[in-house]
Amino acid sequence: MTPSPKTTSRRARETIGRELERQRLVHRKRRLERAVRVLRLRAAAQTVAGETAPEPLRVAIRVFAGELAEVAGRLSALDGQRT
Repeated sequence: MTPSPKTTSRRARETIGRELERQRLVHRKRRLERAVRVLRLRAAAQTVAGETAPEPLRVAIRVFAGELAEVAGRLSALDGQRT
């Protein structure tokens, strides 16, 4: 039995939508990785200079790293749904 055009169209939209979401998450993950890397470099530079990194900087690292973990998890779950 051949799928109806309506079924095929719905399936194509879901596939396109999933791929667009995946691309968006990949892009967001890269941006977050860069942000965390830069923040950690700033914190390390202050530590080397004999100072401790300011609390707002440490908080920012934790927040961005948490968001990065969340995005990576969503991306992994999305990739796990691929067939």
